[in-house]
Amino acid sequence: MTNSLKSIHQILHKMDARAEHLAFRHPLYGLLFMFIGLPILTLFALFLFTLMVAFPIAWGLGLL
Repeated sequence: MTNSLKSIHQILHKMDARAEHLAFRHPLYGLLFMFIGLPILTLFALFLFTLMVAFPIAWGLGLL
């Protein structure tokens, strides 16, 4: 358990360091990703999770 937590922590640390490096090296790309990419990614994830809940309910009620 602790090994898996350590490896997850290391992966997250590497991803954070790479994102920080990208933002400092290419500030325009960092801003575009923060203000355009992340909201689109958030909306897409929200869409998928809503679909995973609503589709089986609608199918079970015979609405599809």
